[in-house]
Amino acid sequence: MVQLKQAQVDGKHKQLQQVKGQKSNLLYKGKKEKEALEGQQDEQKKVVASLQNQQKTIQKIITEQRQKDAALNAQIDRLVAQEVAKARARAAEEAKRQAAAKAAAQRRAAELAKKKAAAEAAARENARRIAEAKEREARLKAEAEAAARAAEAARQAQQAADEAKEESCRRSCCKGCNGEERTCRTGCKRGGSTAPSS
Repeated sequence: MVQLKQAQVDGKHKQLQQVKGQKSNLLYKGKKEKEALEGQQDEQKKVVASLQNQQKTIQKIITEQRQKDAALNAQIDRLVAQEVAKARARAAEEAKRQAAAKAAAQRRAAELAKKKAAAEAAARENARRIAEAKEREARLKAEAEAAARAAEAARQAQQAADEAKEESCRRSCCKGCNGEERTCRTGCKRGGSTAPSS
């Protein structure tokens, strides 16, 4: 009976030892796994920390790049605004110059038209004066010719009258002259002299 109990106790003890060994093995394995997991966790923490640092660095780079881009965009906007202002100023100056040139051209055209009208009026006045001068010249010439013809007719009439008078004087005053040249009381002169005008 004792032996049986002892055998049972030994069996139980052996079982306990086996269970204890198994538990020890399990505890060892659990400890190793825990250590491995803790190592992995530490490694993962290091990776996470590294990734976080990398993320911070990348975020910083992105922020700096955004700031640079914003500054560059602002500078580009300023340059574009300056160029637009310059272009508008040039366009305004060009429009002003063209308006001034157009106004000057219109003034020159008006002056030329005025001068042309004045020249045409002067030409018409000159033509009128020339026509009047020609008409006056023609009239004076005709009057001069008429006066010359009248003078010639008067001269011829006077000459004919003088000749007739002389002939009458010679006939009336020189009868009985014996071929000798002498002067009558009326002034007749034999040989064809002209009697003095009364």
